[in-house]
Amino acid sequence: MSKEVIEKYIVNEKLDLDKIVDNYSSYVKTIINNAVGNKLNAEDKEEILLDAFFILWKNYNDNKNIYAVDSYIAGITRNLVK
Repeated sequence: MSKEVIEKYIVNEKLDLDKIVDNYSSYVKTIINNAVGNKLNAEDKEEILLDAFFILWKNYNDNKNIYAVDSYIAGITRNLVK
């Protein structure tokens, strides 16, 4: 996955989270599955997925210091899995 800048997902000065979720859900699911395999059930994995996008949205709205979406969401996901 190539580095995408967060500005690509800004619409009317707001983060278009729906577009990010559409573009990155499979990426986040892959990170989760690679980290935990069958150790978590589907509901727990889905909760991590949703939490990762919520944290991205919250952090962007709080400080707007996010540059690369893929790196940032990957870091969030890995921390949530731990």
